[in-house]
Amino acid sequence: MIRCSLTLALCVVFLSAVSSLPSSHPFLDSYEDGLDSNTDRVKENEDQAAQSIEDSASVAGNQLAMKNSGKRSPSETAPISVECCQDSEHRLLIYRFEATAMNHHDALKNCQRNGGELATPLNMKEFIVLEAFVRPLLGNTFGYVGYNDFEQEGTFVDNTGHPAVINNYFPNEPNNQGNEDCVEMQGSSGKFNDQTCTSGRQSICEFRIPAY
Repeated sequence: MIRCSLTLALCVVFLSAVSSLPSSHPFLDSYEDGLDSNTDRVKENEDQAAQSIEDSASVAGNQLAMKNSGKRSPSETAPISVECCQDSEHRLLIYRFEATAMNHHDALKNCQRNGGELATPLNMKEFIVLEAFVRPLLGNTFGYVGYNDFEQEGTFVDNTGHPAVINNYFPNEPNNQGNEDCVEMQGSSGKFNDQTCTSGRQSICEFRIPAY
């Protein structure tokens, strides 16, 4: 009780002393400068935090805009691959996405140069994996697959030369408008469209690796 009274008395004495100081006293000036300095630091920290949030939002917005526009940042242009399954001949099927746009001939040669072919699913299981794989990569754009009717107009074949068993075309397609002998696939829908082979498109390669 004595200690509390003494503390209270000291506080009263201190406040009385401070209130009696002239307005321009060095003690008050130093105290006010300290308050101003602390206020400036708080404001500076708040400004830096706000700028950091704005910068992060800008980066995220740019990435979202690139995604929605079908464009890709440099880090996303490397080939992206996925393992599918074993085919009927017990080979491991791997799909690889090629982001560089090429005509059909160059896209095919690019796949073959690496030991593969343009993708032609031979059954529904292979198609379902391909569809899920390319959906986020292509979005609303199109990429070449390997089906074609080079040999006989209107008869599309797969890489084995057999008639294609997957015919997931858009309505009223294929229509051979402008001599369209190649096939492209839309990412968002998984639908096929016949296309002129000179058009520049991204592409999907397949690799069938024998099991040892």
